[in-house]
Amino acid sequence: MKTKILLLIVLAVLPVLTFAQVGIGTTFPSAGTLLHVDDGNGDKGILIPKVQIDDLSTQAPLTATPEVGTMVFNATGAHSVGFYYWDGSVWVAVNSGDDTNLATTNLTQDSETRTYDLNTEDLNFTNGSFGINKSNPTGTLDVIGNGNENSFNFVQSNNLTGEIDVFTIEDQDAGGGGQDHSSVLKVFKSGPINSGDDGFSLIELASTSSDPGANKYWISGRTVDEGAPFWGVDITDNDYWSTGGIQLGTTPNTNGTYTGGNFRVEANGNTGIGTVTPNARLQIDEDSSDFEHLMFQLNTSSGRPLNILQPDVTDINTPFTFQTNNAFNFRTDNTDALTILNTSQLALPSYVGSFQNETPTRILGLDAAGNVISSAPVIDSDADWFTSNTTTAPASIDDNIWTNGNVGIGTNNPSSSLHIVEATGNAGSAANGSITLEHGNAGGASSIVFRSRENINSDYGYIRFEDDGSGNGSSTENALLTIGIENDGDNGFNDDINLNPSGYVGVKNNAPKREIHIAGANSTMRIDGLNAANNGNVYTTADDDAFPVYVNTDGDLITQPSLVQSKMPLNLRDFTPGVTITSNNGSGVETNLNTSTITLTQPSLVQYSYQFSVGVNRSNGGVITDGAPRLFRAWFTVNGDNANHYGYDTGTYTNRASANGTYASGFYYLSGSGYVELPAGTHSFTLSALGFGADFDFRMRFGETTFDSIQAVIHR
Repeated sequence: MKTKILLLIVLAVLPVLTFAQVGIGTTFPSAGTLLHVDDGNGDKGILIPKVQIDDLSTQAPLTATPEVGTMVFNATGAHSVGFYYWDGSVWVAVNSGDDTNLATTNLTQDSETRTYDLNTEDLNFTNGSFGINKSNPTGTLDVIGNGNENSFNFVQSNNLTGEIDVFTIEDQDAGGGGQDHSSVLKVFKSGPINSGDDGFSLIELASTSSDPGANKYWISGRTVDEGAPFWGVDITDNDYWSTGGIQLGTTPNTNGTYTGGNFRVEANGNTGIGTVTPNARLQIDEDSSDFEHLMFQLNTSSGRPLNILQPDVTDINTPFTFQTNNAFNFRTDNTDALTILNTSQLALPSYVGSFQNETPTRILGLDAAGNVISSAPVIDSDADWFTSNTTTAPASIDDNIWTNGNVGIGTNNPSSSLHIVEATGNAGSAANGSITLEHGNAGGASSIVFRSRENINSDYGYIRFEDDGSGNGSSTENALLTIGIENDGDNGFNDDINLNPSGYVGVKNNAPKREIHIAGANSTMRIDGLNAANNGNVYTTADDDAFPVYVNTDGDLITQPSLVQSKMPLNLRDFTPGVTITSNNGSGVETNLNTSTITLTQPSLVQYSYQFSVGVNRSNGGVITDGAPRLFRAWFTVNGDNANHYGYDTGTYTNRASANGTYASGFYYLSGSGYVELPAGTHSFTLSALGFGADFDFRMRFGETTFDSIQAVIHR
């Protein structure tokens, strides 16, 4: 059996070893092949191994490294079904051959990049539409971008010479065919513009793709404040126009929206410079704080402009300034009406037909309606001022004097409503002063009144001098100078007079040494608020001595009894009916006799004094005759502080009977006192007593007589 099997193997291998070609199904393999397969009938094929290729760049699913040229058939997976061969690094699909008519079948393309080399020949699509991602194109070229990428890129390489257009759109239609709003180029967004679309552009013309925000021209659709669409053209990323107008000089935001702007034309024709919300055909807003900043300029070829300068923004009374080297001319109905010459003179050409800059023959004034009118000047030697209700000069100075500006006396440039300048100052005397007010009636008064704006009919401040207004004395020379305020009479309104010198105020004193300094050997000060009539709680009788004046924490002057005084708020007589203590072995016994309280209105020194009787006997009430001493003691404590004792007093008693049986008996007294410094408030004082007999019994009774007392004296 082994011999037969070996023979078959030798016979099978023998042809391979004998010939350079191998034939399957034929005994005459072609000389140009290594393997010649022939089924003899032409109705069978060769089945190449079927695999699944998931990644063209790896040898999988083959486990061993394939030789270059190894062929497989991809039957399934992510790539097209068909034959593939290994080129040493990737699997390459085997093309099915040329097809000169691409339209005979639908073509599919894998995700790999493919290059179609036309070998410098043209690619023409004639008599049809060409669609990319569009199954039914509706235009000659219909493209839909459905990926997160640029839908259309067109790049011209750097090989142009002469006037060559990079991209041309030409409309050769002659019109007249009923066209309505036809466009040579139409770019629109059919989808809604949402808040996430901030900053997108429909058409963008940029000088470089590396910095799309620089030197850019674009037609954009973006949202304004995350709201409605805003369409416009942006130039250098800061200028754009919209269907609602045109706006320039905006500021870009990080999210692609724009705010601000320095030029705006609204759809209604309003134009703003320095504002994006103009309310007039031309509105110029200036945000500079520089005084006389140039806001507007009209220039001429001669370089003599008309400027409008900004006023001082911190002062509403400063005017706008019109500035030019030429004259100003105002013309009505094509007739010169008012001219301001470049010499700063004013001319009214309509009155005389020519400019006048010499002595005027007409004067201007205001009528009752405030209109400027002219009249011939009227000269009156009696007065230099016009009255307030007529343009006719007054006949005498008895009339009112009126001016519509500052009045200067001794100066031609007054800086206030009334400005008086003296070449030599006037210290004042009975004869004259810088300003003199004089009344002609005996016993009269002169005054300066300051009227209130709050209640002009009743409220005012004043300085008044009266010949006989003092009330002191009976002559007509009791003059009075009053500085006062009136405010609807005496009521709840608070009117103050403030003397606010940089130094001191002197009364009868031209060299005061303090804020208020009253001079004179017998001078004093009277304050009615501190007298007996207004301080009945302090002055109890008319014969009371003078009371001191104190200053409280608010700085007010007050009257009250002297703070250095003594009083006794605690004065107890016979304060206890008697307290008894007993000891059978002589040990000490302590007891409290009295607790009392006092209230202090301010920090004070308190003296506490006491006296009370002590009776001493044996514990059974018998007389002491053993000759042994018994000790008794008293003290007081404050506010329950048993660690500190005050006012100690101590006594002892002993007795040994004589041969005839006589002995001493009766009451002994303890009397002590002490001082305690206490703050304001209520404080308690406790009087305590102690009995002690060593090893001998005793009974002691404290406060049994009617001569017992406790006193507390306050020293301030």
